[in-house]
Amino acid sequence: MPSPPHASLQSIAHLAEVARQVMAQDRAAGEVQFQRLLTRYPEDGMIYYERGEAYRRLGQHALALADYERAVPLLQLKESKQRALDAATAMHQRLGGGMAGALADARRRLEQLRLPDLLLSIAVLEALELVDREPARAAAMLRDCLVRFLDQAQGKAALGHGDLRKRVLALGERAPLAVVQHLQLAYVLGNLGAHPRPDQPLTVADAYGSLNGLLCALEWWEEN
Repeated sequence: MPSPPHASLQSIAHLAEVARQVMAQDRAAGEVQFQRLLTRYPEDGMIYYERGEAYRRLGQHALALADYERAVPLLQLKESKQRALDAATAMHQRLGGGMAGALADARRRLEQLRLPDLLLSIAVLEALELVDREPARAAAMLRDCLVRFLDQAQGKAALGHGDLRKRVLALGERAPLAVVQHLQLAYVLGNLGAHPRPDQPLTVADAYGSLNGLLCALEWWEEN
């Protein structure tokens, strides 16, 4: 990948398009590829737009909306800016209120769950309340919720955050790949939230991604 000063808008757009194609086949791999691009080119709106497109096609409309909205002020070409604005407007209409609507839907999903661990439900709700105000803290709290979930799902005491990645992967023996990928994302973002980096700040969309991933896992757990 070329260094930022020498990369043209066209070449960055091509890399973002490739990442979108990867994400269509493997969400986790695509998200990692997009994160690498954003670390290198944090002010390029086309990366956000293409990731928004990838999320839209995966049915993750709140995440798509967040990326479209971030893309609009960063895009330089008038037609590209208008395309992102139109996409954001469409997502607003679909969600009925943007991120606020997405968080309201997440609260509804949580309330519908009948989890045996009341403290886990309370902890997820506390993190949910912080998603749009303190995303890094919310992501770190959701990582702690992930530990508690694994204690319940795997039927053994917590092994600590140091072994968390292995515990998530071990769940793949029972859970669908999509659930494991959701939890891997919550693990990675939770670590970033617990140990924030100035060059890689967590956004509301990131925290919502962690929340949505954990809710998907809890829904799978209740069904099984």
